[in-house]
Amino acid sequence: MSDWRQGAEDWVRARPSLALAPGDALYTGNNANFEVQTGSRSFVRADENSQLSLVDQEEHRIQFKLASGRVSFDMRSMAVGDTVEVSTPSAVFVIEHPGYYRVEVKAARPISLPGAVARPRYGELRKLPPTTPGSSPQPEHDA
Repeated sequence: MSDWRQGAEDWVRARPSLALAPGDALYTGNNANFEVQTGSRSFVRADENSQLSLVDQEEHRIQFKLASGRVSFDMRSMAVGDTVEVSTPSAVFVIEHPGYYRVEVKAARPISLPGAVARPRYGELRKLPPTTPGSSPQPEHDA
């Protein structure tokens, strides 16, 4: 697993218990995954070959960008008014209720929603118009 800090020249091996700041990105290579705890009962888990960035974090809102791969959002508890926003290359999803959500970005394969699939096991998602994806460097190696 690698991480990239805003302003860094290259990706580096991520260390355990790394505190994330807006602009940070995490990448998993083959046969790797990671988990980020966002609250006492809320977790974000990424499968292999996934790149996820923390875009912004405020008191009642956290915003992620999924550039590639598959990420699960296990939001076991959320206070009323709290939101988790997930942007992909072609869609933005806002999680407003506790639940288990999976978002996947696939390359060059037809899927039901261009570029992204959201599969809530329970809970609800609200689809928003696409945003222009920002750019961050791609990792050159798997860690």
